[in-house]
Amino acid sequence: MAERRRRLGRMTVVAMGLLTLDLGVGACSPAPEPIVAVEPVGEGGVRILTMTCSEFSPDNFGVHREDGPDELQRWAVAPRGWNGPAPSAVEVFRVPEEWKTYESNIHDLQPDATYAADVDGSVDGQGVSGKVRFDLGRLAKLGKGEVLTENEDHETVTVSKKDFLARANDRCRDLSQKKEAPRPT
Repeated sequence: MAERRRRLGRMTVVAMGLLTLDLGVGACSPAPEPIVAVEPVGEGGVRILTMTCSEFSPDNFGVHREDGPDELQRWAVAPRGWNGPAPSAVEVFRVPEEWKTYESNIHDLQPDATYAADVDGSVDGQGVSGKVRFDLGRLAKLGKGEVLTENEDHETVTVSKKDFLARANDRCRDLSQKKEAPRPT
């Protein structure tokens, strides 16, 4: 009887572990998509760009230092409410109208640092996020009409702004048309 209880206990632990793994994988954040780019503006400024398709609703725009001290250095903005259209571009350290800063322990970008710009949002209710790594030196080398974005392998690449927007909006339409497969009963 004691042996049977031990076996049942082990089977329960294994089953709970598998259930936890299954639920954990399903509850993860969406994989980053190539939907974010950065471009230089003015004297050392940076603009974060994302999809412009009507199905996309951004929840936040942000930038954080990737190689900084232990404390996360981040600046991020989010909408105050859902009044009107959301921006498809945000200049770092400038809060769009009807938006608010919700993280701000970084106040300027350093030339010797690596950063990541990110956008989180949804397409027809499906969570989507994207990120691109950059530094000010690489941004300064961009030609007119060029942006930095990440490719499918999560490598930072230079592309034309026109091509980035076309591909990001194609991805937005793909996500919008993607229907969740029915679950077996």
